Amino acid sequence: MSTLAAKARLENASRSYHAGRRDLAISLLTALVRDDAWDPAMVQQARILMGEIFLVQGNEAAARDAFEQVLANAPETTLDPFEHPPDICAFFELVKASGSWRPTPLPPPKPVSPWLPLGISQLRQGRPVAGTLIAISQGASCGLSAGLFAWLALNRRYGSQDVPGFDANGNRLWTVETLRSRRAAQIALTAGCYTSVSLGFADAWVSRRRSKRDTSDTPHPVGTQDIQNRRSDGQVLVLHLSGRF
Repeated sequence: MSTLAAKARLENASRSYHAGRRDLAISLLTALVRDDAWDPAMVQQARILMGEIFLVQGNEAAARDAFEQVLANAPETTLDPFEHPPDICAFFELVKASGSWRPTPLPPPKPVSPWLPLGISQLRQGRPVAGTLIAISQGASCGLSAGLFAWLALNRRYGSQDVPGFDANGNRLWTVETLRSRRAAQIALTAGCYTSVSLGFADAWVSRRRSKRDTSDTPHPVGTQDIQNRRSDGQVLVLHLSGRF
């Protein structure tokens, strides 16, 4: 709808307010702010006037809600002291400093345990490339090591010949060199498995520490308790309603 129509409604509500018909003014302003078709700038002014009227009526909770909506849409908003009484401006600045109008941040995700193998920690940390590489390296080295270990446990017999053969019972006989080479390969793969697992744990632990540090370095908005403490220290002066309205 046109800005002129919204301005006319806003002026009508303002006249009703100053004439002492506050309930009528609130009704007109409520209809204005609930209609998304109006000019946003006019809606902002309507919310400011609603907050002022609510505060004059002694309804601080409703006034806070109105001012929080104003600040949520335009955080840089300030009230003109030539258009609003000092107590209204002071309350608005109190709401602005409290930070209660800011969107509530999502709680930080639960830290992922760095002691999960096969890249699971990295995947849960949102690092699919690192998780995939670690899963492949750990799976290959540890899997081959376990396979060779099982093979060596089942094939311990060896003969005196330089080529594999069979004993009198038909059991396979391997050469000593074959068993030694496969044992050496199994030891190397085991070392690679341990190394890969250790590097995966270390990488996940470092990433977790970095994430905690980044989270702790994120500034937090001033809370209500901080405002109360400042108020008690005399750093925030809230002027009470003077009863002039």
